[in-house]
Amino acid sequence: MQGSVSLMSPRLECIYLYEIAVEENAVTKVSEFIKRQLETTVKTFEWGSKGSFQAQDSTEVVSHTIMDVTSSPLTTLSISRQSPSRHLDWSSFEHLKSLTIMDLDDDSSQIVWSFPLRLEKLVICMCRLTDFTSIEGVLPLGLKRLEIGNIEWRVNSPVVDLLRLESLTYLELLSMTTGENIEQFVFPDSVEILHLTENPAFSFDQLLFPKFLHSLNISSSMLTSVDNVSFPESLLLLDIACNKLRSVIKVKFPQKLEKLDLEYNELKHFCKIKLSQTIKVINLRGNKLEKVDLSTNDKGEPLHLEKLKLQYNSTLTVDNLRLPSIVKCLRLSGCGLENLNGFQFPATIEELDLSENHLKQFNITFPKDSCLKICDLRQNELVLVDVDLPPSVSVLNLYDNRLEQIPPCVGGLPNLENLNLSSNMLREASCKFESKKLEYLNLECNEIEALCLVFHRVIYYGVPAINLQDNQEGVLGKIYLQSVDEMITLYTRGMIDSTAIHNPVTFTVEQLLRNLPEKRGIFVK
Repeated sequence: MQGSVSLMSPRLECIYLYEIAVEENAVTKVSEFIKRQLETTVKTFEWGSKGSFQAQDSTEVVSHTIMDVTSSPLTTLSISRQSPSRHLDWSSFEHLKSLTIMDLDDDSSQIVWSFPLRLEKLVICMCRLTDFTSIEGVLPLGLKRLEIGNIEWRVNSPVVDLLRLESLTYLELLSMTTGENIEQFVFPDSVEILHLTENPAFSFDQLLFPKFLHSLNISSSMLTSVDNVSFPESLLLLDIACNKLRSVIKVKFPQKLEKLDLEYNELKHFCKIKLSQTIKVINLRGNKLEKVDLSTNDKGEPLHLEKLKLQYNSTLTVDNLRLPSIVKCLRLSGCGLENLNGFQFPATIEELDLSENHLKQFNITFPKDSCLKICDLRQNELVLVDVDLPPSVSVLNLYDNRLEQIPPCVGGLPNLENLNLSSNMLREASCKFESKKLEYLNLECNEIEALCLVFHRVIYYGVPAINLQDNQEGVLGKIYLQSVDEMITLYTRGMIDSTAIHNPVTFTVEQLLRNLPEKRGIFVK
């Protein structure tokens, strides 16, 4: 903002000012403008300043101006890089419901805080909070959401006690430095979502969690065991990712648990775990798994999963993998799989991710009643895809393999919508597609010299968008298109019998690529 700018007084309801550098001679005008707006119509104000060589960081002036406002309709306020030199008294903003304070420079123990009674959400992050008690006692009783990050917790610091906040439902205490009393923190039972993330707590064995907690995140807490943690039975979501757990065989998980996140731990086995049949999603990505058995829980009861994530477990083989009879999404990318050894995938799988492995063949047998819709085989070493894919398949990703031809099995898929064969070794692209739903065919980055593709004409967009970029330069300069009844053939010279050619139309690679769903134009009825 420059000093020559005339600041009018429009009636605004929201002001968002980020990365603002104000010239020195304009700071007063800017702060006066903001004050007028806050005292009249503005309900949302967000400020994030940025100094420069020719301009200054005016946050201190602006923040003091805000504190001088005696009456305002403001309901949402966010301010960063504030360097207070007096009490932080927000009580005059009687309508304020959401307050965010970032980058507070001063030691919080020297600040006297005051908040409006109607405040429902308070966020304090990237600040030097060394004494939580200076805030704790003045928090409004109606507070529903509290987020505090980057706390410089000291050994023998006073125990956090939020028991008086009986309306609090969401609580985040993130990135606290090491303290000895985190297990003694006191929370009101009203809290439904609790994040104690990135805290080197080492243990939560003695912590008394809120009785009605629905979601708990204790990821990145340097935990080596949760065997003795008393998880509340009301818990639906549990995140223990990015710790140092080696086993959870003894853990008694809550009976209502639906989602369990254990990614990036050090687990080697995950078999017959004490999970109830309510579990829907399990994330085991990035562990050291050698054996997984989720066919049943510890009681022999079958598990019915919606999603199972096993990516990046490089020592896991299909010989040591037992899946639930019901699972809808299975992710096995980056596991170093070299073969599938006739592995039987459950018929219920709708999404199968086998990408980033070392598969050379994909020749498994799917159940006749398979529900598979999305199959991801990108970045393997496939030279052969000889499989009867289920007719339900709509998306097939074969990007970055070693295929020299379009697999014959894809042509007969009646529901195919998206086929990716980019970055393979195709020289001749020939296929007759039975699908009347095909929208996109990616043949980019191959070595295609000749083309003969047959499609069903689709009433809305004729032929699918086709990406033929970065193939043999010049060879695909002219592509012919011919329509006979409901069939459309795309071909290069010499690929079909000349006696069958009748008034063909020519297209370029660029025209075929631009035939996207929102710009269909080729042979539309």
